[in-house]
Amino acid sequence: GDFFVQLRDFRFQGGAGYTYRLVAGALPYVDSLFPFGGQRGQATEVRLRGRNLDEAGPMRLAIAPDAPLGPQEVWLHTSRGFANARVFDVGDTPEFLEAEPNNTTNQANVIQVPISINGQIQGEKDIDTFKFKVESGQYWVFEVLANRFGSPLDPLLTLSDNQGNVRQRNDDAVGADARLEQAFGAAGEYSLSIRDLLERGGEGFGYRLTVRAPQPDFAA
Repeated sequence: GDFFVQLRDFRFQGGAGYTYRLVAGALPYVDSLFPFGGQRGQATEVRLRGRNLDEAGPMRLAIAPDAPLGPQEVWLHTSRGFANARVFDVGDTPEFLEAEPNNTTNQANVIQVPISINGQIQGEKDIDTFKFKVESGQYWVFEVLANRFGSPLDPLLTLSDNQGNVRQRNDDAVGADARLEQAFGAAGEYSLSIRDLLERGGEGFGYRLTVRAPQPDFAA
């Protein structure tokens, strides 16, 4: 049938500088990708979800050893042209892919920090748990990249000691994404868990959880 598309300024403003370009058609569009990042100097296979992708399989990204760190834009090329840009995080720590089942500390994935964990909250009430060891005097930053990368996940991040005592918990630090910082006075084993605040889950509820030492991100 016949349809109409209407475009206006949100505040009903206009003028000579209010230009735009509107493209319409059966265009390739990527709704999400997974994993959200990879280590520079390594190749990463990225799975894609979207529309008009012409049955595109996984996209292989060869990350240069000197690639800039942090969020970068990537584009999928199809027979219909380039799809929309998606954000991909380039890191310099080892990568780890979360494996189920890991809902409890007894089932926790064992990791070594620093690390970048790529995972998915795969269903309702799913919890991903990771166990790691620290040395005395270490200071670690735990940060979730999810909402900033288009994931519907509202992450709740919890740090616990070996006795099950909660040391820290955070929901919103950068928008809906969680972040913790912890100084460890004594060596020991700890666990880190992540779940959706509303206990949702499913396809597309991906995240990237980084554990790193604090780094300056600006200069005065």
